[in-house]
Amino acid sequence: RFYSLRLPLFFGIIVSYLEQNITKQVTDAELLLDTNFIISLIDLNTEDAYQTCNQLFSLCTQLGYRFTILNSTINQIRILLSNRINDFANKDFIGSVRGADVFNACIRRGLDKTCLERIKDNLLKIIQDKGIVVIHDAQIRDLIEKAKKSPDYKKLYEYRRNEDSALNDTVAKFYVEHKRGERIREFVDVKCWFLHNSYSPYDYSIGRKIHERYLISANE
Repeated sequence: RFYSLRLPLFFGIIVSYLEQNITKQVTDAELLLDTNFIISLIDLNTEDAYQTCNQLFSLCTQLGYRFTILNSTINQIRILLSNRINDFANKDFIGSVRGADVFNACIRRGLDKTCLERIKDNLLKIIQDKGIVVIHDAQIRDLIEKAKKSPDYKKLYEYRRNEDSALNDTVAKFYVEHKRGERIREFVDVKCWFLHNSYSPYDYSIGRKIHERYLISANE
């Protein structure tokens, strides 16, 4: 518990030090952003999650990382925000029992229903203003069709029971695997990651070295 409370402060100190000492671009790798990373980056998760993702975003920008997001991921975020807007009457109860929920962030920041609606309506602009490039379906049509026929999609759908969510993450996986490069022996060889902000372990991460995975967490 002590470690988890000190982690954001420690990370902030490291980021501040590195930002002052970065004098040139050191990478051109791509970070494809997941739903929960964006939710944290726009401060609709916990305060610690916002600080971590915001500082990481700033540091990686200076290092030369490129940020991208699937258009389908943006749609997933809009759906999430729409569900919270429709259920806003239960904000205080849900926000009080779920620390990482959008409603908890609304309570912490004093956001009302109108504020949340404004964020949802301006989501694309918010993302683009941060320099995040949107990947539209037409650009990756072949990967989408491949994902629809894959065992990965079927397995994820059976687990989530949500077609759009399962397909979005399967496409993300195929996209990253397509872009990450070949002959990868260490971290710096990877050209593309799927960046998330979840503390939950992933089955496909267990027993694998970090450079062997397509997905990486903000904490890593």
